[in-house]
Amino acid sequence: MNFFPEKEVVEEVQKGLAANHRLEGYRYCP
Repeated sequence: MNFFPEKEVVEEVQKGLAANHRLEGYRYCP
């Protein structure tokens, strides 16, 4: 199991959320 400092984890999570929002925007926008 890899250990990441909390800051890096937060940054990765934020990147993932941003990517999800972009994908959902493309998916749901007419």
